[in-house]
Amino acid sequence: MFFIYIKMIITILTSNIKTVYVDMDGTVLDSTHDHWYQSMVKTIGEPEAIKTYRKVTDVDNLKINMPLIMALQVLKAAGYELILWTNRGEAQRPMTEANLGEYNNLFSDSIYGAGEKKAYIQDAPGHIIDNETKNFEVGHITKWLVSGF
Repeated sequence: MFFIYIKMIITILTSNIKTVYVDMDGTVLDSTHDHWYQSMVKTIGEPEAIKTYRKVTDVDNLKINMPLIMALQVLKAAGYELILWTNRGEAQRPMTEANLGEYNNLFSDSIYGAGEKKAYIQDAPGHIIDNETKNFEVGHITKWLVSGF
């Protein structure tokens, strides 16, 4: 498991592109939210699932992907801009910050895509770290499939 993080760090550090977009649920954090959202999509359809998901603001006890956090700390120390890139909605910002705790400071910016996160970086150069390959459809430099658990 650690090999993918070492390979990712080396590849990103040897690139001239200094921006890294990092997914939240299923990548930095465990997949609890992703599984819950996917079950809603199957039950009530995607439009209703998005509406329901956007209303969730309760802080939960999600586990942090510490090997990825350590890799992100290396990139940040090397001067890379880390941007939290999530399908969570803006109303979920306080919950997200609580989930990340002391690791909020890794990210210089955040994009709350509310189910449409790909649209926000369509033409922006950068590296993508995500647990879902469907988010790799945007044209970026490197794409890393990383699972939070």
